[in-house]
Amino acid sequence: MMIVIKTAIPDVLILEPKVFGDERGFFFES
Repeated sequence: MMIVIKTAIPDVLILEPKVFGDERGFFFES
């Protein structure tokens, strides 16, 4: 699951992976 952030520029999006943390560390879906 990605977080999509819209910018002031049309058709330009920032895609940010959701990061999960637990006692083993961090990982993210891609």
